Amino acid sequence: MDAATRHTFLQVAHDEAGRLAHLARDLETLTKLEAGRLVMERELVDLSLVAVDLARRVIPRAEAAGLEVLTDIEPGGEVIGDRMRLEQVGMNLLENSLRYTRTGSITIRIRTDDGSVTLSVIDTGIGIPPADLEKVSERFYRVDSSRTRATGGSGLGLAIVGRIVQRHGGRIEIESALDEGTTVSVW
Repeated sequence: MDAATRHTFLQVAHDEAGRLAHLARDLETLTKLEAGRLVMERELVDLSLVAVDLARRVIPRAEAAGLEVLTDIEPGGEVIGDRMRLEQVGMNLLENSLRYTRTGSITIRIRTDDGSVTLSVIDTGIGIPPADLEKVSERFYRVDSSRTRATGGSGLGLAIVGRIVQRHGGRIEIESALDEGTTVSVW
């Protein structure tokens, strides 16, 4: 086999090994969350600042895909929680939006109201069929499993988000319209 072909096969093997490692980490995290064995740190976390940081982290990838990242962040979004896990919630939501938005924008919103804080990720993506909305937070559930190779993902991201949010005493809400976009809000 020539060097170029060998390099291509090695790159594919490397990429697949990375996907498997990511899947194994996600499964371990989800299993620990469901069993109540994942230790959650408790500290004052400003979700407004976390949201700004998350936006900065995804802007290069979004712009490379021709998408705009918008922020609508109220100050004072302080909660008691595990900063790393709350960042994971935001990043998982943003990863989904990046994966399923072909044109338009992704907005990160923080709202504060009567002592509660809401983090929302709003996209102009392909949307989720109404029949699938209740199931998308289940482990391994994918709206269209035939797209797995094209869009990536294991169907664990929203399951992890849901468990982390529950462990923080919060809740998650998903609103979506086909070909218009999806809004995922976490209180």
